[in-house]
Amino acid sequence: MSANEKDTKTRLALLPVSLARTVAAIESVEHYGWYANILIECGVGEVKLANPYKLRLIAENPLKNDKKDAEIIASYLRSGTLPESYLAPADIRDLRELVRTRMYLAKGRTSAKIRIRNALSKHDLTCRYKDIDGERARAWLTNTVLPTESRREVESLLRLITSLDNEIADFEVAMKERAKHYPEVKTLKTIPGIADIRALIIMAEVGDFSRFPNTNKLAAFAGLVPRSYSSGGKERLGRITKRGSSLLRHAMVQAAQQAHPKWGELYIFYTNIKERTHTGAAKVALARKMLGICWHLVQKNEPFRARSPIEPASSVDKSMIVIPRVAHHLR
Repeated sequence: MSANEKDTKTRLALLPVSLARTVAAIESVEHYGWYANILIECGVGEVKLANPYKLRLIAENPLKNDKKDAEIIASYLRSGTLPESYLAPADIRDLRELVRTRMYLAKGRTSAKIRIRNALSKHDLTCRYKDIDGERARAWLTNTVLPTESRREVESLLRLITSLDNEIADFEVAMKERAKHYPEVKTLKTIPGIADIRALIIMAEVGDFSRFPNTNKLAAFAGLVPRSYSSGGKERLGRITKRGSSLLRHAMVQAAQQAHPKWGELYIFYTNIKERTHTGAAKVALARKMLGICWHLVQKNEPFRARSPIEPASSVDKSMIVIPRVAHHLR
């Protein structure tokens, strides 16, 4: 036990009221989970997580120190007006760490691949293979003439990619094993474009689906809803907010990018928007729709069943389809 933990537990023991009747609020800092665990272990009745976006008084307070911030949070809590965020259970917080570390390693691998292509482009070289660290690409790199420093850079990056591949594989094994504890993952995997890894990412980021009263709230959490501007009684919709879970938003957009005619009505939905707007808007709109489907299926504990379109996409009269000006607003 660290000195900070001992000090915290000593102070809690000296409180004039019963810990079981105590309600505590903590700021949404990087290590909020550690604070929450200590408070719960000490017997605090309820722990709440303050919403950082809505605690504007802290941001606007010129006196920036922990004591003043704590006083402001306490005043919100005492008056019953504390804006709250979701305090995920310990198992979901652990799952998030597993998923996010895997994504961090994957980003590092992607960055290394990009740097290899950049090193080649400096010498007017282009690898025609899509996977720069595949067997054929590596054979091509071995036979390609490069200056000494560029050769050293490429070989170093290839070794790094190999190491990251091994680490990512280990994390994915652990993730698939963890997925067995969540029946929602099995339901999510029935949705096209969502396999083991994406299903577990969705589960880790959302946690309890029932905490969202409707699909709009869930889409807002993922940052997949448009910004709204109102003036003179008129409302204008802009780009998506991108506020909330970036990892969840990324997973859903990646799933939408795999849109295929076999998806039935989902694919028709995607192509209709793509023809009226552009590919990016269509992907985001489909991502939001698929996230809404996730919510419904998990709530009902039902698998996804793709509905085939009544007629092929080429025969649909697009003039009869009404698409809002901003595709992100589609549900």
